[in-house]
Amino acid sequence: MTVHRWFNWFGQPGTFVLTVLLSCTALVLALAFPAPQRWLCLCGMLASTAGDLMNTDWRGIGKKLPCPILYAGAGCFAVAHGFYIAAFAGL
Repeated sequence: MTVHRWFNWFGQPGTFVLTVLLSCTALVLALAFPAPQRWLCLCGMLASTAGDLMNTDWRGIGKKLPCPILYAGAGCFAVAHGFYIAAFAGL
């Protein structure tokens, strides 16, 4: 069973739902156990979620961007990786 079919009951694409659930989990962990590394990982997860939205052209978001949607998605993932590197370098 694919991720899309598993999360289809949310009414959204499965990869979008999975990414949002992971971001919410990161938020809960950052709030429950505050540490700078967890906040950096949360920022990385949110940037990754934005990258997923860009790459799937969620609800036609690409029409509203001033640059090609692939560049916007790649930029979001690059920012996310910067946050992850900062978080794990601090450990």
